[in-house]
Amino acid sequence: MRLEPLQRVLRGLATAGLLFLSGCGRDSPAAPNPGLSGPVVLVGYLTDSLGRFVGTRVVADADGIPVELVSGTDVVATTTTVKGRYTFTGLQRGAYVTRTRVTPDLVAETHLLTVTDALVSVADTLRLRSRGDLYPYPNPFRGSVTTSFVMPVSEQASLRVLDRSGAPVRTLLEGRFPQGQNSMPWDGTDVLGAPVASGFYWLTLSVNAGTRVQLLFRR
Repeated sequence: MRLEPLQRVLRGLATAGLLFLSGCGRDSPAAPNPGLSGPVVLVGYLTDSLGRFVGTRVVADADGIPVELVSGTDVVATTTTVKGRYTFTGLQRGAYVTRTRVTPDLVAETHLLTVTDALVSVADTLRLRSRGDLYPYPNPFRGSVTTSFVMPVSEQASLRVLDRSGAPVRTLLEGRFPQGQNSMPWDGTDVLGAPVASGFYWLTLSVNAGTRVQLLFRR
């Protein structure tokens, strides 16, 4: 009978120890998950049915834009944006650059970023802005769109429509373009003749001197 108080004390101490250990498990910090997360923004120019400039459209919530993670000269990971943001996790400590591209001439990349033991929110925006004298109108378009451009000299060129990832949707013209003013319609269909979905596309004109790129909006 005299051992009962001692047994009760020992049982109480054991229970308290289990509760303490359980509480420690709940309060312990999560394991570090180093990585990078940042924004991607696209900039396009709007035109009316006569080809006149009517404004700028900024797309800050695009899904599916490819982003590369670069260490030194090597691409060590790739991902795509979700609502305008990319995220790389589980990275080794070190210095990285993130970049996105549509063509070899249209590339955006960050400054050198240092990863330690946490997810770094990158303030350096990857911004892909339309460039070059390539004029689709109307933009945005619903049924069809016409692209106007000037060739300084007659030369080989390729006029193409790419999707948001940079993959070809349709080649509108490939061959020797005449010198001077040129125009080319597109009926909004892909290589199989099926109408493309609403959203945005890249219109590119590639010549020896480089590539002109415009963001094209389909209603």
